[in-house]
Amino acid sequence: MPIKLHPALPFAALVLLWVFGALQRSIWFDEAITLQTLAADQFVLAPDGLIVLGDIGRFFNGSTNLSELVRRYAETDVHPPLYFVLVHLAGVIFGGGLMVARGVSVALVALSVWLFWWALGRTGTAHRGVYAAVFALSFAASSSAQDARGYALAMLCAIAAWSLSALADAARTTPSRLRLEAGVGLACAALLYTHYFALFVVVPILGWRVLRAISDRQGLALIGPVLCALLFAPWVPVLIVQMTTRPEQMTGFAGILDWIRGASNLVPAQVFSIAWPDAPNLLQARGRDIVLLAMIAGAVTCLWRWRRTGASGAFAWLALWVPAVGIACFLAASILLDRWFMTFRYFLFFAPFLSFLAASGVLWAGAALDRATGGGRAWLRMAPAAILIIAQIAAQNFGWEAIGTRGGNYFLTMRDQIEAAGPQDSLLIIDSGNGRGTVLAAAYSLPPTTPAYLLAPDPESWGAAAVDIRALAQTRSLILLVYTIERGAMESDKAALYGPILEALAEAGFTRTAAPPGDRGGRYYSKWVRSDAT
Repeated sequence: MPIKLHPALPFAALVLLWVFGALQRSIWFDEAITLQTLAADQFVLAPDGLIVLGDIGRFFNGSTNLSELVRRYAETDVHPPLYFVLVHLAGVIFGGGLMVARGVSVALVALSVWLFWWALGRTGTAHRGVYAAVFALSFAASSSAQDARGYALAMLCAIAAWSLSALADAARTTPSRLRLEAGVGLACAALLYTHYFALFVVVPILGWRVLRAISDRQGLALIGPVLCALLFAPWVPVLIVQMTTRPEQMTGFAGILDWIRGASNLVPAQVFSIAWPDAPNLLQARGRDIVLLAMIAGAVTCLWRWRRTGASGAFAWLALWVPAVGIACFLAASILLDRWFMTFRYFLFFAPFLSFLAASGVLWAGAALDRATGGGRAWLRMAPAAILIIAQIAAQNFGWEAIGTRGGNYFLTMRDQIEAAGPQDSLLIIDSGNGRGTVLAAAYSLPPTTPAYLLAPDPESWGAAAVDIRALAQTRSLILLVYTIERGAMESDKAALYGPILEALAEAGFTRTAAPPGDRGGRYYSKWVRSDAT
């Protein structure tokens, strides 16, 4: 007799793993900025030169009020404020800090998985356990659950807009249609107030409502677009100003072929990405290729299912329509603005739809295998789906380096090394770059009595800084050079960029040694100790 597992059990286990990961992971740059903007003090970038981390850490104290928080995001940040308002309210109830902010993300991802499960049931989608598992175990969902940023809220709003739009297409009564269409508008407005790049999800969803209004000659389908426009209109002037403040962070468009190659890697990475830092690149690449093929197969099945009437067909069609139109809009924006928007987190908004396509593809593959072998074998029909889910579980790495390019546990590792050597016998050299995230993350994570030397953004001044650093190094036993995220490629050994400073360290009797927790190509920080072991 087969054992039936209640869906609540694996769901609860997954939530516990997310919580474990959130408790174990180190802070990363943008999370520190989240905490600082929720605090009582407005951060002013510390002057170049020697400072004690505790003098920076005070900027995390207290909690700002709601109106001040919104004003800060309107005037000084390039993100809309909805997620940060939620984290602020959570802080009022539970207190501030990184774990509270990450707890909000855990709750939002858990709610998005539940909403996805609910929508699959309401639309009559078969095998909803497979679809929900593929999304819940996707790299996008798992990493967002451990991250004090707004991507978890964006995925929740995207699923809400998707499911409400599908249900609106199948609604049989006018009152029900009115509620669902209004819900689409609210969810899309919430998406735009969460992240500006969510526009590439909003455009295809609301565009579909407009097309339905034209094809069916029903003005009710225009409720969502009109309501979304009215709700977001007050923030449009802020959007226009903020979209002109960060062009230097995006390089020029590299060409159609390079864009396609990048997209073909980032699209399946939303569903499958091995988080173990030492995993072979070949395994990562082939895994993503297989998932991309599953998505293509799923897209074909969604086209076929669109011929069906009702919410199931609409839900499947939108799973293909939204990423297809949205990613095409990304490409158009990249060409028109001459910007290289090839970043993992800008594709994350499509993760629920891409998970649906991947699950549809492996279910189709299972059905094809079953038919080819005579039919009637349930285990064979579900085998490809089980393989994908097992692969996703194996790719998880809760509690260590859930997002490789964001540093994993390296701030925690630095903390342990500084405490072992003694803060007064240690020196941090921090390249703050053009932002403040590295400085804030160090101030939040590391012992407050640790001396830190902040480098100026312009490397031309580093020769003079090297003279100061050489003098400071004479009385230290441990020096950690902390890199900014902007300097050089993430795969490069960034220590090679700091010639005058490295010469000063060598003259002071220091040699470079392995920087735990392991070789990451010198991407995050480098460690220097006295060659005479004193």
